[in-house]
Amino acid sequence: MTRPILFGSLEGKEDVVRAAAVALHTELALWNERVGPAGWLYGDAISAADVANYPSIQTRHRGASRPKAAPLALDLLPLAPRYPRIAAWCAKIEALPGYEATYPPHWRE
Repeated sequence: MTRPILFGSLEGKEDVVRAAAVALHTELALWNERVGPAGWLYGDAISAADVANYPSIQTRHRGASRPKAAPLALDLLPLAPRYPRIAAWCAKIEALPGYEATYPPHWRE
């Protein structure tokens, strides 16, 4: 979904990106239910599931926030109203010590 938004042209790919966003919403709804009482994807502490899946969510967030994604009406941002547990999970990861040092500098553009 994000490749044409972040790295290429959307021309002729709008319907493909919209279809991918529909599939992503289905997946996000599942993830939203998977965030447990402790605020992690699985278990009572951060795990490989959290570390491996967080960058995927942020990549989709980055793509959806680009100006050229706006006309597509992907309905992915902000996360909190539709996916509150995922938004809280993201905030929990972002509050971890050392998080800022791992954030890709080119994503700050």
